[in-house]
Amino acid sequence: MWYWTPGQLSVYNTPCYLPVVSPPPLCTPGRVQRNPLEREYYQFLFQVHEKDLATYLQADFKGEGWAGNLGVRIVNTEENIVTYSGQNVSASTPGAVLTSLFGPFVGLPVSHNYSDFLPSANLKIDMTPDVIARFAASQTMTRADYSALAGSTNLAPPGTLTGIGSGTGGNPDLKPIRSTNYDVGLEWYFAKRSLLAGTLFYMDLQNYIGFGSQTLSYLTYGPPAPPQGALVQYNLTVPVNTKGRVQGIELVYQQALADHFGLEGNYTYTDGRQTEGVLQGGDDRLVGTS
Repeated sequence: MWYWTPGQLSVYNTPCYLPVVSPPPLCTPGRVQRNPLEREYYQFLFQVHEKDLATYLQADFKGEGWAGNLGVRIVNTEENIVTYSGQNVSASTPGAVLTSLFGPFVGLPVSHNYSDFLPSANLKIDMTPDVIARFAASQTMTRADYSALAGSTNLAPPGTLTGIGSGTGGNPDLKPIRSTNYDVGLEWYFAKRSLLAGTLFYMDLQNYIGFGSQTLSYLTYGPPAPPQGALVQYNLTVPVNTKGRVQGIELVYQQALADHFGLEGNYTYTDGRQTEGVLQGGDDRLVGTS
């Protein structure tokens, strides 16, 4: 078993400050920095405050051999996002955070307020006593994930100061995904508690979240930068709004064998493609579809 003497613990916990030019006695850059304020790397932090208000109205209709409804959902979203950056920040920058040993950082607030009017319609027609046709059309809205809006910045420094590093980050200016959806289905109830059905679907996606890039400069410590740090360029991969479409078919089979036994199976084929911002010769498969 290894024991630490009080003197050894004192040396181990002695703060080490960056940039390290002339380390104080009993301190080397490799030792752990225990002060939580000084060791905080603010580019890993973000804040997202979201306030949502929604209301929904629906009217139902029916007649001889048919039924349907019309509806609308009205949504208001307010977003307040804060990310932190060390790009072109100095001790004199208003609002700069100066407690971190990784350099000064400043919070970058971004606010958005948007409203959506989302209609929907559904129709069911009894083709025969055993066959039902269904039609649906709607518009939907999906907000961007918090990690996409304000994800932490991760950097991989280049090999030389004249090179360009790589990294990933968030995008606080992402718009919500808005989709126009169409469904057409046919259901055949060929026996008691038994069903054979098929549905065709299509979605036209606006502001779908794909990936793009932007080049920014960050104060960098460690190789290849000198001890006092240097501004280094990084090509960041970030989420961006784009366009896409999804289409496919869904098949369902259900067969009752006895009062408490049966068979059930389903199959779905989906083809998702990005329709905007695809590089020549690039992959147009939609992120998130299989």
